[in-house]
Amino acid sequence: MNAMVFVLIGLSLPSIINGLEESSLIQGIKYGVIISLVIILIRFLWVYPTTFIPRWLFKSVRKEQSPGWKVPLVIGWTGMRGVVSLATALSIPFALDNGSPFPHRNLILLITFIVIFITLVIQGLTLPFLVKKLKIPALDYVLPQEQQEAQIKIRLNRLAINHINTNYYEMIERSNLLKNYYSQILTETENTENQLDIFECNTCTSQEMKRFESILKEIYQKQRLAIFQMRREKYYDDEEIRKAELQVDLNDLKINPNFH
Repeated sequence: MNAMVFVLIGLSLPSIINGLEESSLIQGIKYGVIISLVIILIRFLWVYPTTFIPRWLFKSVRKEQSPGWKVPLVIGWTGMRGVVSLATALSIPFALDNGSPFPHRNLILLITFIVIFITLVIQGLTLPFLVKKLKIPALDYVLPQEQQEAQIKIRLNRLAINHINTNYYEMIERSNLLKNYYSQILTETENTENQLDIFECNTCTSQEMKRFESILKEIYQKQRLAIFQMRREKYYDDEEIRKAELQVDLNDLKINPNFH
């Protein structure tokens, strides 16, 4: 729906510019820039007081970690305008109750398009640079995704192992299904624990980690070539090929965030 809205902007813009009446395109751009600056300023004037006034008034709020001046700055800079602003402008009727055209409707739409462009494109593209420049520390430490996945898998597998050991240990030798499942989760747990040891390796040097990641990238590249060959062999369904390809991409993404 967002994409369709911006297609609508592109299709509507020429007719809006041609229908500016007594106003010129230069005037519309000037008004749009001024209103964009006012909107950005008003957001900062709103974000900072709502961040710090409650801390001054309520002791319970002061117990929480202070966001400092950097976090409100980033929040203030994220005030992009988009679909809601456009929908509001497009809701302006074409004519008044007496049948006369709504004054400056096309100019209002043009200003809205300019505000959307400035706040969405300029603020949006500069936001990563701002966050990087401010070096905002993480308020809550969160484990990397791969460590979370490994720890969750280990906990669930240990739960299964303990349940079998407590209630069905004597059945393991009599039931091939249970025996195979038990062996599978034992092996899987051991492998996952080894994987977690790699993630948590504090003694590994930066050079070792880079070399290890380089080896993994070589493996993933060869796996992609193998998947491509499997697709040509026609022995496997396209759905299964896509699943395998997606898993390789996800593995690569974990060590290479810029991969896409």
